[in-house]
Amino acid sequence: MTDAAEGQAPAQVVWFATGPAGTGDRGVPHTTSVRDFLARFDELLALGEGHVEVGHTHQDFPTLSVAFREGFAVVHCFGSVESSSLLVGDPGVSGGEDVALTLVEEGDGLFSAEFIHPAEAAADVVRRFVGGASPRELGEWYAL
Repeated sequence: MTDAAEGQAPAQVVWFATGPAGTGDRGVPHTTSVRDFLARFDELLALGEGHVEVGHTHQDFPTLSVAFREGFAVVHCFGSVESSSLLVGDPGVSGGEDVALTLVEEGDGLFSAEFIHPAEAAADVVRRFVGGASPRELGEWYAL
């Protein structure tokens, strides 16, 4: 079997999601088809706020985590238990202002403008990842 990180889309993904005001399955993982995951992700995007984390069922890492609110988003990549990075964004998206976004376990986090993306652009990154793209194919990462 070809690894999803090598370009083949996985049949299933492991994910969890939280919506506005803590709605959703806070920290409860689901294993579903990519289609079912994307349906839930699209529901949250339509609500305008949420946090999702998704990975491939056949490997623990990498996973992507996306927090979004009011059209802004930030994307984390966890390459291992000890390794995380932020996807470099465009400071102009938020007018150079830092943005507070909801994180599942930490509550709101304040993110520098240089890591902010339009929510739909971040959603496209997630769609590409669950479609088989490796993190390095998704853009420039800043190691934390």
